[in-house]
Amino acid sequence: MTNHSLGGILVAATLLAPAAAFAQSEPADSPATLEEVIVTAQRREEKLKDVPIAITAVTSQQLQETGVSSSMALTTITPGLNFVSQGAYAQPTIRGIGTAITGAGADANVAIYVDGVYQPSQASNAFEFNNVERIEVLKGPQGTLFGRNATGGAINITTKQPSFDANGEISLGIGNFEARSADLYVTGPLGDRFAADLAMLYKEDEGYVYNMLHKEMTGKINAFGLRTKLLFQATDDLSFVLTGNFSRNSNNAAYLTKPIDGNLALLTNPLVVIPKDVLKINNDTDPISRSTNRSGSLVVKYDMGAGLLTSTSSYSELDVELLVDSDVTNLPTSTNDTFLPQKTFTQEFNYTSSLDGPLNFTAGLFYYDDVADRRSINSKGVGGPITQDFSVTVATQAAAVYGEINYDITDSFRVIGGLRYSSERKQADGSYTVGPATVLDSSVKWDAWTPRLSLLWKLTDRSNVYATYSRGFKSGAYNTTTLTSPTPVDPESVDAFEVGFKHSGPRLVANMSMFYYDYKDIQVSVQTKINNITTGIYQNAATAKIYGIDGDVTALFNENWKLRVGAAYTHAQYDEWTNALITTPLPNGFGNSQATGDASGNNMIRTPEWMINSTLAYNTDVGYGHIDISGTVSYNSGFFIDPGNNFEHPAYTLFNAQLAWTSPDEKYRLEFWGRNLTDELYYVYSTASPAGYTGAIQRPRSFGVTLTRSFD
Repeated sequence: MTNHSLGGILVAATLLAPAAAFAQSEPADSPATLEEVIVTAQRREEKLKDVPIAITAVTSQQLQETGVSSSMALTTITPGLNFVSQGAYAQPTIRGIGTAITGAGADANVAIYVDGVYQPSQASNAFEFNNVERIEVLKGPQGTLFGRNATGGAINITTKQPSFDANGEISLGIGNFEARSADLYVTGPLGDRFAADLAMLYKEDEGYVYNMLHKEMTGKINAFGLRTKLLFQATDDLSFVLTGNFSRNSNNAAYLTKPIDGNLALLTNPLVVIPKDVLKINNDTDPISRSTNRSGSLVVKYDMGAGLLTSTSSYSELDVELLVDSDVTNLPTSTNDTFLPQKTFTQEFNYTSSLDGPLNFTAGLFYYDDVADRRSINSKGVGGPITQDFSVTVATQAAAVYGEINYDITDSFRVIGGLRYSSERKQADGSYTVGPATVLDSSVKWDAWTPRLSLLWKLTDRSNVYATYSRGFKSGAYNTTTLTSPTPVDPESVDAFEVGFKHSGPRLVANMSMFYYDYKDIQVSVQTKINNITTGIYQNAATAKIYGIDGDVTALFNENWKLRVGAAYTHAQYDEWTNALITTPLPNGFGNSQATGDASGNNMIRTPEWMINSTLAYNTDVGYGHIDISGTVSYNSGFFIDPGNNFEHPAYTLFNAQLAWTSPDEKYRLEFWGRNLTDELYYVYSTASPAGYTGAIQRPRSFGVTLTRSFD
């Protein structure tokens, strides 16, 4: 038996073990039952078990039980999702499909939506959660209904809607690293037809890494968010929701880099001093990573009787500044300051039928207009001589039309067929103020047809099996980290085949899927040196074959105990890639060499073979109030950073826990929480380049207490 076959069997055993215990004994009725999960993965409200898509659905209660409070932390509870970063750029990878490309106008392979609005900027997609109602992580290409470059999947975040019943809550928290936090949510009526809400978030601490050169702490968090919604219920069938959002975030943790395993070319210089303590750096530049986002949206819903017509309009303005110590040492050798303003407008019309017969359908139009700028200044230290200064603008106009038909052949057999046509044009213009006499002036257009076909069999009232074929498309991108290449990287595509099983009972919920992907023209970015400046170059790898098995099981043993287990096994290798840029450590260990080589058969970057998580939750009434205790363990088997497979992020295991007391009237909640309680040291960002192997350590053990007051 091969290791791959054994891996699949072990994952299946992990997922089905709780199911086996309940298979013959799950009661039809019980005082304690699991909540039926409702999702909108097919643009209509449906039970999770009735959707032929691999989905990890997380409610607000589950976020609280697992201690997940940010987008990147979703990786600890979502099998197959490895949410990492390329510096400040949030880059989720699902089942081996992600990206390391960070240029202006370049999208992630996993599309992120908040309240139905696409979030285009990778530099602002590592954010804190507030007033979240539920999160759906859709795995596999979403080429039809969520087709905006979603070759890997989609993350749909739904926040609370204004209510005509006045209520709210306020939370105050403190923790180590001098952490302070405050959250506020209030909602209520403004007359018979109007309701509004207000959500505010504040989070700050004093950092966890010590810069020996500056003699101060860094790695500080400073986050503030404000969101308000106004609901106008014009009639029983017509509603308008106007949303305004402002957020400001500063978190430079991903740029607190230092050499890994002593591999750094500059270590040959006797003036370079690198602290041995992993939580200390000795850099001449304290990095900056901050963003300001202003956005608004209008969602109009009209129930036409035979279906629901929805219009979603959005506009956003984003400003990002990134200041990086490129040489990661105490020498003023190389500093990069980057400014990334971006303006985005989207408009979508969607119609979802609700017919009584066997036929139902969804149809829609989508338009996207984005202008992303980048100014990059390289210098010899902050305030030192400028060695390179250039600006570039990438304008993107995209349009799509899509449709999907559901047809019930019998009461237990459904066929779903969908198709999307996408057209995209990018225009890139740029030039140097200081540096090579190079001007970028280029325009290109791509289009693609992306189909989907699903078969769903109803085994019982509680269980379904399904088979799905789908195709995903991601448009090309210009390399705006340098202007030396006027040709954009080509689009990529993936053909995905998946079979799955879903069960939803009062005491047991199980979701399991097996998949096979044929991945073509993969877009990759490799760190190299151009004009003695470390930058990224873009390539199209040939093809890759990906297959595996993943899923999750939730078992409610009784009214006190609940267990959730998730696991993913992924086999992902480059099928044929003979012109890869391979980074290899030099014999003396100081830096790397680079040369074109054969990466065929190598493991794909950022793809752990194993990801396993488990949450055990216990709750009980006590003499005065209610107690909730939960703990989450998350295991990542490690993954390669470079296509040459010479640099591997080691395996790591995280443990989060919380203990909470709720007053008898449910107005007060006191929670003691801990994150990464085993103090595991792993990287929020790591990279390989000719300069060496460098990385930034993720936040170590954190703990604190939060007090929440609810009111109505």
